[in-house]
Amino acid sequence: MKRIAIVLIVLLSALTLAGCEETYTPDPAVEQYLNTGLTAEKAFDKLDGASYTTVETKQNKQGHILGKTVTEVAIDVADKNNMSMEMNVVYSGENVKDKIVSVRTDLRKTEGVYVYNTETSYSDKDKPVASAKEMDETEATDLIRSVVYLDNGTYDEGGLYYGDYFLMIIYKYPTEFFYIDEDNLLVFDAKLYLVRDDIGDVKVLQKVKINDMGLIISESENWESVKEDLVITSETVPVYNFSQAN
Repeated sequence: MKRIAIVLIVLLSALTLAGCEETYTPDPAVEQYLNTGLTAEKAFDKLDGASYTTVETKQNKQGHILGKTVTEVAIDVADKNNMSMEMNVVYSGENVKDKIVSVRTDLRKTEGVYVYNTETSYSDKDKPVASAKEMDETEATDLIRSVVYLDNGTYDEGGLYYGDYFLMIIYKYPTEFFYIDEDNLLVFDAKLYLVRDDIGDVKVLQKVKINDMGLIISESENWESVKEDLVITSETVPVYNFSQAN
Protein backbone atom coordinates (compact mmCIF):
# COMPACT_ATOMS: atom_id res chain seq x y z
CA MET A 1 0.00 0.00 0.00
CA LYS A 2 1.23 3.50 -0.74
CA ARG A 3 1.85 5.72 2.22
CA ILE A 4 2.16 9.42 2.81
CA ALA A 5 5.16 9.97 5.05
CA ILE A 6 6.28 13.29 6.36
CA VAL A 7 9.94 13.69 7.09
CA LEU A 8 9.71 13.36 10.84
CA ILE A 9 8.09 9.92 10.59
CA VAL A 10 11.26 8.51 9.11
CA LEU A 11 13.61 10.42 11.34
CA LEU A 12 11.92 9.74 14.66
CA SER A 13 11.68 6.06 13.84
CA ALA A 14 15.32 5.93 12.76
CA LEU A 15 16.84 7.54 15.81
CA THR A 16 19.36 5.31 17.57
CA LEU A 17 20.43 6.81 20.83
CA ALA A 18 23.72 5.72 22.38
CA GLY A 19 22.73 3.52 25.28
CA CYS A 20 19.05 3.51 24.30
CA GLU A 21 18.83 -0.14 25.33
CA GLU A 22 18.50 1.23 28.84
CA THR A 23 15.10 1.62 30.44
CA TYR A 24 14.28 5.03 31.87
CA THR A 25 11.68 6.09 34.41
CA PRO A 26 9.63 8.91 32.85
CA ASP A 27 8.31 11.94 34.66
CA PRO A 28 4.95 10.87 36.18
CA ALA A 29 3.25 13.91 34.64
CA VAL A 30 4.50 12.92 31.19
CA GLU A 31 3.43 9.32 31.69
CA GLN A 32 -0.01 10.44 32.85
CA TYR A 33 -0.35 12.77 29.84
CA LEU A 34 -0.01 9.79 27.52
CA ASN A 35 -2.09 7.40 29.62
CA THR A 36 -5.42 9.17 29.28
CA GLY A 37 -6.90 6.92 26.63
CA LEU A 38 -5.23 8.46 23.59
CA THR A 39 -5.95 6.59 20.38
CA ALA A 40 -5.38 7.40 16.74
CA GLU A 41 -8.97 6.49 15.95
CA LYS A 42 -10.32 9.05 18.43
CA ALA A 43 -8.04 11.76 17.07
CA PHE A 44 -9.00 10.98 13.48
CA ASP A 45 -12.72 10.96 14.28
CA LYS A 46 -12.45 14.48 15.71
CA LEU A 47 -10.97 15.86 12.49
CA ASP A 48 -12.81 17.48 9.62
CA GLY A 49 -9.49 18.14 7.91
CA ALA A 50 -5.77 18.64 8.35
CA SER A 51 -2.86 20.09 6.41
CA TYR A 52 0.85 20.59 6.86
CA THR A 53 3.90 21.92 5.10
CA THR A 54 7.30 20.34 5.61
CA VAL A 55 10.41 22.19 4.45
CA GLU A 56 13.57 20.11 4.33
CA THR A 57 16.78 21.95 3.52
CA LYS A 58 20.16 20.43 2.68
CA GLN A 59 23.10 22.76 3.20
CA ASN A 60 26.79 22.83 3.99
CA LYS A 61 28.14 23.87 7.38
CA GLN A 62 28.70 27.42 6.12
CA GLY A 63 24.95 27.75 5.52
CA HIS A 64 25.02 27.52 1.72
CA ILE A 65 21.82 25.81 0.57
CA LEU A 66 22.48 22.79 -1.61
CA GLY A 67 18.94 21.55 -2.07
CA LYS A 68 15.43 21.87 -0.75
CA THR A 69 12.24 19.81 -0.68
CA VAL A 70 8.90 21.42 0.16
CA THR A 71 6.00 19.06 0.84
CA GLU A 72 2.43 20.27 1.21
CA VAL A 73 -0.36 17.86 2.15
CA ALA A 74 -4.04 18.49 2.86
CA ILE A 75 -6.89 16.11 3.62
CA ASP A 76 -10.63 16.67 3.87
CA VAL A 77 -12.20 14.01 6.09
CA ALA A 78 -15.36 15.77 7.25
CA ASP A 79 -17.39 13.13 5.43
CA LYS A 80 -15.67 9.86 6.29
CA ASN A 81 -17.44 8.22 3.33
CA ASN A 82 -16.17 10.81 0.86
CA MET A 83 -12.66 11.83 1.90
CA SER A 84 -10.01 13.49 -0.26
CA MET A 85 -6.32 14.29 -0.26
CA GLU A 86 -4.03 16.67 -2.10
CA MET A 87 -0.24 16.58 -2.04
CA ASN A 88 2.38 18.72 -3.72
CA VAL A 89 6.13 18.13 -3.49
CA VAL A 90 8.65 20.58 -5.00
CA TYR A 91 12.35 19.79 -5.33
CA SER A 92 15.25 22.13 -5.98
CA GLY A 93 19.05 21.99 -6.15
CA GLU A 94 20.63 18.67 -5.18
CA ASN A 95 17.26 17.32 -4.08
CA VAL A 96 16.18 17.06 -7.72
CA LYS A 97 16.44 13.41 -8.79
CA ASP A 98 15.81 12.01 -12.28
CA LYS A 99 15.02 15.60 -13.40
CA ILE A 100 11.79 15.58 -11.37
CA VAL A 101 11.13 19.09 -10.00
CA SER A 102 7.62 18.61 -8.64
CA VAL A 103 4.93 15.99 -8.15
CA ARG A 104 1.31 16.95 -7.56
CA THR A 105 -1.22 14.30 -6.54
CA ASP A 106 -4.93 14.41 -5.92
CA LEU A 107 -7.12 11.62 -4.57
CA ARG A 108 -10.88 12.01 -4.42
CA LYS A 109 -14.12 10.44 -5.51
CA THR A 110 -15.25 11.08 -9.06
CA GLU A 111 -18.72 9.80 -9.88
CA GLY A 112 -18.61 7.54 -6.85
CA VAL A 113 -15.16 6.06 -7.59
CA TYR A 114 -11.84 7.10 -6.04
CA VAL A 115 -9.40 8.38 -8.67
CA TYR A 116 -5.71 9.00 -7.99
CA ASN A 117 -4.39 11.77 -10.25
CA THR A 118 -0.69 12.57 -10.61
CA GLU A 119 1.12 15.38 -12.43
CA THR A 120 4.90 15.11 -12.56
CA SER A 121 6.97 18.05 -13.79
CA TYR A 122 10.46 17.57 -15.21
CA SER A 123 13.24 20.09 -15.68
CA ASP A 124 13.58 19.16 -19.34
CA LYS A 125 9.88 19.09 -20.29
CA ASP A 126 7.58 22.03 -21.04
CA LYS A 127 4.46 20.33 -19.70
CA PRO A 128 3.89 17.99 -16.75
CA VAL A 129 3.24 14.32 -17.36
CA ALA A 130 -0.22 13.41 -16.08
CA SER A 131 -1.67 10.06 -15.12
CA ALA A 132 -4.84 8.85 -13.46
CA LYS A 133 -6.02 5.55 -12.09
CA GLU A 134 -8.97 4.28 -10.16
CA MET A 135 -8.34 3.02 -6.65
CA ASP A 136 -10.18 0.51 -4.54
CA GLU A 137 -12.14 2.32 -1.82
CA THR A 138 -10.32 0.54 1.00
CA GLU A 139 -6.89 1.34 -0.44
CA ALA A 140 -7.90 4.96 -1.07
CA THR A 141 -9.29 5.58 2.40
CA ASP A 142 -6.32 3.85 4.03
CA LEU A 143 -3.97 6.12 2.08
CA ILE A 144 -5.84 9.25 3.14
CA ARG A 145 -6.03 8.07 6.75
CA SER A 146 -2.26 7.38 6.76
CA VAL A 147 -1.68 11.14 6.71
CA VAL A 148 -2.87 10.96 10.33
CA TYR A 149 -1.97 7.40 11.30
CA LEU A 150 -1.24 3.89 10.11
CA ASP A 151 -1.85 0.70 12.08
CA ASN A 152 1.40 -1.24 11.81
CA GLY A 153 0.04 -4.20 13.74
CA THR A 154 1.73 -3.28 17.02
CA TYR A 155 0.68 0.32 17.50
CA ASP A 156 -0.73 3.26 15.53
CA GLU A 157 2.06 5.39 14.11
CA GLY A 158 2.20 8.73 12.38
CA GLY A 159 1.45 10.43 10.15
CA LEU A 160 0.46 13.25 12.36
CA TYR A 161 -0.54 11.04 15.29
CA TYR A 162 2.29 10.19 17.68
CA GLY A 163 0.54 9.35 20.96
CA ASP A 164 1.30 5.61 20.78
CA TYR A 165 4.90 6.12 19.69
CA PHE A 166 5.63 8.64 22.43
CA LEU A 167 4.17 6.28 25.01
CA MET A 168 6.80 3.74 23.96
CA ILE A 169 9.83 6.00 23.73
CA ILE A 170 9.40 7.73 27.11
CA TYR A 171 10.87 4.54 28.59
CA LYS A 172 13.72 4.39 26.06
CA TYR A 173 15.03 7.96 26.15
CA PRO A 174 16.35 10.06 29.05
CA THR A 175 13.69 11.62 31.26
CA GLU A 176 14.91 15.15 30.53
CA PHE A 177 14.03 14.74 26.85
CA PHE A 178 10.32 15.03 27.73
CA TYR A 179 8.34 17.75 29.49
CA ILE A 180 4.95 19.47 29.44
CA ASP A 181 5.16 23.12 28.43
CA GLU A 182 3.12 26.16 29.44
CA ASP A 183 0.60 25.46 26.65
CA ASN A 184 -0.04 21.96 28.01
CA LEU A 185 1.76 20.36 25.08
CA LEU A 186 4.01 17.36 25.53
CA VAL A 187 7.48 18.16 24.21
CA PHE A 188 10.20 15.79 23.03
CA ASP A 189 13.35 17.90 23.09
CA ALA A 190 16.55 16.06 22.21
CA LYS A 191 19.40 18.51 22.58
CA LEU A 192 22.40 16.60 21.25
CA TYR A 193 23.15 12.97 20.58
CA LEU A 194 24.67 10.69 17.98
CA VAL A 195 22.82 8.43 15.58
CA ARG A 196 23.72 6.21 12.69
CA ASP A 197 22.12 6.55 9.28
CA ASP A 198 23.22 6.57 5.65
CA ILE A 199 25.68 9.43 6.22
CA GLY A 200 27.34 7.99 9.31
CA ASP A 201 27.64 9.67 12.70
CA VAL A 202 25.25 12.60 13.03
CA LYS A 203 24.66 15.28 15.64
CA VAL A 204 20.94 15.81 16.08
CA LEU A 205 18.82 18.56 17.55
CA GLN A 206 15.13 17.73 17.47
CA LYS A 207 12.01 19.18 19.05
CA VAL A 208 8.53 17.74 18.63
CA LYS A 209 5.34 18.93 20.33
CA ILE A 210 2.12 16.92 20.53
CA ASN A 211 -1.24 17.86 22.02
CA ASP A 212 -3.49 15.92 24.38
CA MET A 213 -4.97 14.02 21.43
CA GLY A 214 -1.53 12.76 20.41
CA LEU A 215 -1.39 14.98 17.30
CA ILE A 216 1.80 16.75 16.33
CA ILE A 217 1.61 20.52 16.78
CA SER A 218 5.10 21.35 15.57
CA GLU A 219 8.37 19.64 14.70
CA SER A 220 11.85 20.90 13.93
CA GLU A 221 15.16 19.17 13.57
CA ASN A 222 18.77 19.72 12.62
CA TRP A 223 20.99 16.86 11.45
CA GLU A 224 24.70 17.66 11.17
CA SER A 225 27.09 15.09 9.77
CA VAL A 226 30.21 14.60 11.87
CA LYS A 227 32.45 13.65 8.94
CA GLU A 228 30.80 15.28 5.93
CA ASP A 229 30.20 18.96 5.15
CA LEU A 230 26.45 18.45 5.39
CA VAL A 231 23.55 19.74 7.50
CA ILE A 232 19.91 18.76 6.96
CA THR A 233 17.19 20.83 8.60
CA SER A 234 13.47 20.22 8.61
CA GLU A 235 10.42 22.00 9.96
CA THR A 236 6.79 20.91 10.00
CA VAL A 237 3.78 22.82 11.30
CA PRO A 238 0.36 21.17 10.86
CA VAL A 239 -3.02 22.90 10.87
CA TYR A 240 -6.13 21.05 12.08
CA ASN A 241 -9.80 21.62 11.41
CA PHE A 242 -11.74 19.94 14.21
CA SER A 243 -15.33 18.83 13.90
CA GLN A 244 -17.81 21.04 15.77
CA ALA A 245 -19.76 17.91 16.64
CA ASN A 246 -16.97 16.59 18.91
